Amino acid sequence: MTKIKTPTTILNFKTYLKSSGENALKLTKILENVAKESRITMVAAPQTADIYRINNETNIPILAQHNDPINPGGHTGVTF
Repeated sequence: MTKIKTPTTILNFKTYLKSSGENALKLTKILENVAKESRITMVAAPQTADIYRINNETNIPILAQHNDPINPGGHTGVTF
């Protein structure tokens, strides 16, 4: 478990199609690079379906969103 230090920035990916799947991994890797350069803790909050891959391929803290049966867009949760 990664300890979250301050200052911290949390990026919620919402349910946008542009922040899911392969794009979610790319976005998280950008956050990881910014964290290294700035020494600010960056936390990703991707859609549930992306957590496993992001956790295995990056090294930043990850928060889980809840699941809701909603359409893609500015919502928190996952699209079914």
